[in-house]
Amino acid sequence: MERCLGLLEAVGVPQRQAAPGLDTLILLITATIAEQDTRETGEGPETIPDLYEAAIAADPERRPRLAAGAALLRTLDGSERLGESIRIFLRGLTG
Repeated sequence: MERCLGLLEAVGVPQRQAAPGLDTLILLITATIAEQDTRETGEGPETIPDLYEAAIAADPERRPRLAAGAALLRTLDGSERLGESIRIFLRGLTG
């Protein structure tokens, strides 16, 4: 994830856009994992918050971009994160 943020930074994506963009990708991945796990094990998706938190947990010394992005994401409430995800999705659709 640190590498992904570095690549986004290298091509000029500001952190204010890169962190929510990666957040959207992480949410998509964790939701897919939880959905597949539910189908395979029959257990509910209560693991999504744990999967998400583990995905964005970062040592600022080793992964400074990820730690900074995670700090930004933690300042947004659920509706703000959803709004950012929808804006990112719609910008992608509209090119």
